[in-house]
Amino acid sequence: MYIASDYPYTYSDLEKITAIFNKPYNTDRIRTTTLCKTLAGNPCPLYIITNFSSTKEEIAKRNAIILTARVHPGEVNGSFVIEGVVKYLIGNTSEAYRLRESYVIKVLFIKVEPLNRLFQC
Repeated sequence: MYIASDYPYTYSDLEKITAIFNKPYNTDRIRTTTLCKTLAGNPCPLYIITNFSSTKEEIAKRNAIILTARVHPGEVNGSFVIEGVVKYLIGNTSEAYRLRESYVIKVLFIKVEPLNRLFQC
């Protein structure tokens, strides 16, 4: 018997959702860059959400919002929340469009490798 405080959010779930973020049709809404590397050498992706159809000058004038999730292993609630937030922000609603027009939203969605992948020989 296994008992969990939350429904699991697996590394496979994380890989699936980040693949959706990186779809070619999303390039006018979301882009990915590497913020830094972890001590283990893994990249920490930084997702930038805004209306990239605007000019660079217009984008530079926008205020920034910074969101983080998955800072500590096992924070599954944060994983589900940030997934929903990013899906909403890159969605087709008029509210999401207005947010992308008004802000540059930077999302640090830390991808921690599962232990069995870190210690493979």
